[in-house]
Formats: sequence, structure tokens, C-alpha cells
Amino acid sequence: MALKYDGSVAQLLHAHGFGSHHSVRHAAVTDPNCSWEKCADCNYSGAPASIANHRKKDHPDRNVLAQVIRALGGTWDPQRAIKALGDHGHTWEDQRAAEKRVRQILRDLCADGLIVKTDPQRAVYELVQK
Repeated sequence: MALKYDGSVAQLLHAHGFGSHHSVRHAAVTDPNCSWEKCADCNYSGAPASIANHRKKDHPDRNVLAQVIRALGGTWDPQRAIKALGDHGHTWEDQRAAEKRVRQILRDLCADGLIVKTDPQRAVYELVQK
């Protein structure tokens, strides 16, 4: 590559037909032999591990959970919130850390007025009906 394309990835891609008219990312996402995919929440694309890192960084768990709660409504407890966040690429090292983080998010969303606590003894919430 160093000799043929002067060490330039841009020249390598151009030589293979990629450019402003033909995106290498689009080709990677649409190629059935490539594992690249698009983020479900935006236009970012990459390998599955990159997507997971992107979601953690650019789609913080609090915002994602708020969107999911608005979309699905109903009753929310830490287990349902952990499952919903897991479906959107958020993972934790252990269950205890997940429950602690999700309980804090639920308290924050309650303080924001998105949800209301329905059980004084447990972390159970419902979407505020407007």
C-alpha cells in the first residue's frame, strides 16, 4: 500500500471506486458478507463492537431509557429498565452495578417529571399521563 498508494488510505479507496459518489461505509453496511451495521438511533455505522461503544458514548443510558419509556409507557421497575437498555446496546459488568445505575436513572426521570413512583416501598414507576 505504501508504494502503490503513497501510504494514503484515501487514494486506496479512490482507486477502488469509493468517494463522495459511493460511500465505503454504505458498501460495508449493505454487503451481506460484512458484519457492519447501522446504529438504530442515528446514522452512525460500524462493526458491532463499535456500535456498542458508540451507543454508550453518544446515546447515554438516561436519554435512551427516557425515549423507551415514552414510547412504551406502562409500569417500569429496574429489571424492565435493564432489559430495555440492554436491547439498545447498554451492558454492565454485573447485575448489581446495573440495578444501581438504573435505580438512579429512574429517580432522575421521576425528578424530571417523566415518570411517577407508584409504590412507596419499591422502585416501581409509571409514565406520567399528560
